[in-house]
Parts: sequence; C-alpha cells; structure tokens
Amino acid sequence: MENLRGAWKAAFAEYRAKRAYSDALPSGADDEDEALDAYCEAMDKLIETPAPDLDAVSVKFEMAIDRCQDFSFFDCYAKAIAADLRRLAGHDDTEFDPLAWIERAKEAGATMFVRGEQLWIGALLDAENADVVNRLTAELDDAKRDAVRDALAARGLICEEE
Repeated sequence: MENLRGAWKAAFAEYRAKRAYSDALPSGADDEDEALDAYCEAMDKLIETPAPDLDAVSVKFEMAIDRCQDFSFFDCYAKAIAADLRRLAGHDDTEFDPLAWIERAKEAGATMFVRGEQLWIGALLDAENADVVNRLTAELDDAKRDAVRDALAARGLICEEE
C-alpha cells in the first residue's frame, strides 16, 4: 500500500505543479499551449495511477469528469477507476482479466512475448506512454503475470529458443 501511496503522491505533486504553472500564465503566452498539454498529460498520468484509498478515487473521478467535460467519458479513465474500486473492495485478484490487461498494455505501446516460461514486457524506446507501460507492469503480481503469460502463449506470441 505504501508503494501505491508514494506513486499517487508523486503523480499528484507533478499534476499540481504543472497545473499551477499553466494557470499562472497570461492568456496568449508563447508557451500557453505546451503548458496546457503538460498539465493535461500529468492529469492523465494521475488518473491512471492506482489510487491508494477511496479519497484518491474520489479525486480521480472528479478529475476525469473535469477532463472529459465536453467529451464522452474516456474508457481508460473508467477502467482505471473501476480497477481502483475493485482493488480497494478486496476483489482485485478475482476480477483480473489478462486479455483486458494485454489490450490496455498494447494501447500504451507495450511489446510482449513469452520465451520459455518467462513473460517479457517492454516499451519501445520512443514510446510516448512508457510510464503507462511501466505502471501496468508494476500492477502484475506473480499470479497475474502468469495469467498474462498464459494468455499470450494461447495467442501464439511465443519466441522459440534456438
């Protein structure tokens, strides 16, 4: 739980700093668009960071509503918040869906394969979402990692040893 709390605090601090910088810029400033993009990316990262408690889930939900103000609710936000609620309710292990995890990882730019009995997960060096891939990978305990490995093997994503 402390790892979750530390990751959450770091992501929240990054968001607040980037949001404060953006909000302090005068309208029409040269870097106004870049600052807006930076705080929106930090908000996305915060929403996708696992929440350590229900207060954090509430913050994420309010941010997601704010971020999607003129759009339909982003599917990745709904999934992140639902995963928090399942985990905090103690249902995380029974609700794990390796195929859904694989799709989320692929969307984030992950590359995955099975070699021998090992699951290999990585992000391309220039992948914009390498931090998302790293967070997704950090979510995997041994049982979930095995489930993902088995799902990939069932899809034929196996590198044969030579």
